[in-house]
Amino acid sequence: QVMRIASTLAGFTLGEADILRKAMGKKKAEVMAAMIVVNYWFARRQVCRIEAKRLSSPPAFAGETFRHAAEVSNPSISPVTVSVHSTAAKHQSNWFVPQLPPGESRKMIAEWRFDARGIYFTPPLVVRSGDPFGLIRYDRPVGEGHEFVILPRRGKVDLGGLRRWLIRTGAGDARTRRPVRRPGIHHADVRGVRPYRSGDQLRDIHWRTTARRDELTVREYDST
Repeated sequence: QVMRIASTLAGFTLGEADILRKAMGKKKAEVMAAMIVVNYWFARRQVCRIEAKRLSSPPAFAGETFRHAAEVSNPSISPVTVSVHSTAAKHQSNWFVPQLPPGESRKMIAEWRFDARGIYFTPPLVVRSGDPFGLIRYDRPVGEGHEFVILPRRGKVDLGGLRRWLIRTGAGDARTRRPVRRPGIHHADVRGVRPYRSGDQLRDIHWRTTARRDELTVREYDST
């Protein structure tokens, strides 16, 4: 079991794992201390070879669950085993990535929820590695911090009250008004609406359509 743990979690070769097993069985302090030093070096090498980044996500609404995602990749020529940690306010996500093959990536997803609107800052991702027995741990921050935009809570329209208000204010009679044509942003005309995509500006969100469809919708402009 010691050999399997050391080989799977710490990346020891079978020879190194066997040396550790014998040292633990015979209680050889000097050999065990040497293995700890070797494992610290190995943990540092594991962490320095890995790359990690947060994936962009659309703005979320207060009180609603949204997906927070990150991606870890291994550009080296040998498998790596690490854990990735992401924190923001009261949230903390810990992902364990065992034996990530060379040249491959792995996507990790967690569900977060913020009860109040605002902008929440998250520190850089932390990539961590260590020995399987918890004696050694090496952390490395990766990338830059990130900001999550949490929009106000979405409400529900009281259709009966809205209808009564329209009748009371005279907006529900047969009279029509000539709409006022307003130029769009940068002198462009609004061509229509479409679902929100990563990178769209918040000022382009069409709130009426968003409330009606129950999904983020943005204006689409025609520059001609």
